[in-house]
Amino acid sequence: MLRIAAQRLLQLITTVIIASSAVFLLIHLSGDPVAGFLPPGTSPAQQAATRHAVGLDRPIAIQYLTTVGDALTGRFADSWRAQRPALAVVLERLPATLILALSAVLVASVVGGLAGVAGARFYRSWLDRLLLFFEIGAMAVPAFWLGTLLILFFAVRLPVLPSSGNGGIRGLILPVLTLAAYPAAIIARLLRTELLAVRNQGYVRTAEGKGLSGWAVLLRHALPNALLPTLAYVGLQLSFLFGGAIIVESVFAYPGVGRLALQAATDRDIPVVQAFVVVVAVLISVANLAVDLIAIAIDPRLRASSRTFAHGR
Repeated sequence: MLRIAAQRLLQLITTVIIASSAVFLLIHLSGDPVAGFLPPGTSPAQQAATRHAVGLDRPIAIQYLTTVGDALTGRFADSWRAQRPALAVVLERLPATLILALSAVLVASVVGGLAGVAGARFYRSWLDRLLLFFEIGAMAVPAFWLGTLLILFFAVRLPVLPSSGNGGIRGLILPVLTLAAYPAAIIARLLRTELLAVRNQGYVRTAEGKGLSGWAVLLRHALPNALLPTLAYVGLQLSFLFGGAIIVESVFAYPGVGRLALQAATDRDIPVVQAFVVVVAVLISVANLAVDLIAIAIDPRLRASSRTFAHGR
């Protein structure tokens, strides 16, 4: 456990440094941040005063070191737009995005898991082919297009759900479905492939030879071993969910941190963008640590390996 925690801490520090460096580089390569922040026609004197107020008149090396130091310590500057601490601005919107992302992970895991198990159990049947058809479609459709279609169908043609994400639980349904479609399809394909791969293993044939039913063999013997690659993918997919949340929140006008980050990038609000990147990096590292711990709890081989390393053997 301590080894995993130390590895994740080192990865987190490295990720924060790389991410903050990338944000700093991209923002400065795209032009003068003040030029995108101030309205057109601003006098040179006002531009110089603003540049001095936000620290952009300092040497570029000092600005970079300050950016990385703020990212590592969490002491971000005030938002240029809101005139409040950037971290507080991000944390205000974070709960809404966490609800959206966690709901999408739950829906994707349940739907993808059921589809994967059903596809493996009824391999090459009409149900398996139908599920594969929907999975390929879900992987091929972009999130912004799927979200727009769902709005047109469920909010315009059949006005049963709100088109915006501000409508409470009902307003959360369409954004969650849009965000969960792609990972659910991947989970279903991955779990189906893993289940089909382990069905010829010796322990599975032994279980079948004992007279157990097909469902019992699949769920009690094959599924636990097929879950580990799927769990690894779910942990990896959390990072993509935050990226997809930016698009989904924009389509549904959802008041989350992804929409805030997009607006901050448009406004060149560097402190908010930096705070967003660091907060997301921390959340992804914590989520990956949780996935590793779940995998250790499921697989006794991983538990034995962890104990062996801890005792120095």
